[in-house]
Amino acid sequence: MSEIKNTLLDVRKSYRLLHDYQRSILDLVSFIGGKLSFDYQGGYVKFGSESPRNGKGSLKKWAWDWLNLYYYEFHFNDKIVNNNNLAFSIIHMPDSGYFEAKKNNTVHTTDTESFLDVEYSESYLIFICGFNAWGLLGEDNWKNVFLTTNESGRKEDNKGFMIFKRYKIEDLVDEISTRNILQDFQHFCAENQIVLPIIERDFN
Repeated sequence: MSEIKNTLLDVRKSYRLLHDYQRSILDLVSFIGGKLSFDYQGGYVKFGSESPRNGKGSLKKWAWDWLNLYYYEFHFNDKIVNNNNLAFSIIHMPDSGYFEAKKNNTVHTTDTESFLDVEYSESYLIFICGFNAWGLLGEDNWKNVFLTTNESGRKEDNKGFMIFKRYKIEDLVDEISTRNILQDFQHFCAENQIVLPIIERDFN
């Protein structure tokens, strides 16, 4: 088999794998939102621009613009708890390579050769809560080093604060492991004076 045929075979496999993987991530995010009693609001592309649609767009756009879930925010509707506004998002980071390389070097988002090697990169979900505040972690369209390369963190102003904690996607492989992660995040929130109940009924 020629080199190009082998490459295209890998491409076909990759697209099918990506479809199945993204379906599992969507289901996982839905489950997490349900368990935490947050209603999904909508998503935001964070690594490029929205995919061209409705017959519009330019072929000069980044290839990432056709791969929107590469770094993506799933945002949920705010809710009021004890007269305080509680906001929640999950950021999907399936490849930490760009962000890890960015810590010590100038890296462009389209120069994939400059990313940290995939063998040394990780895949994460970043859980973010805002307590009477939002946007404090949003520098560089949420691609800043503080948010993307730390295990957890907190930022505050005179109105409120935001916290985040990241989890390896490989640790959310089934319902039991996901429940354990949610309990850990619940404990992290409690350490920061945020009450985050976990709903015990099942979600499909």
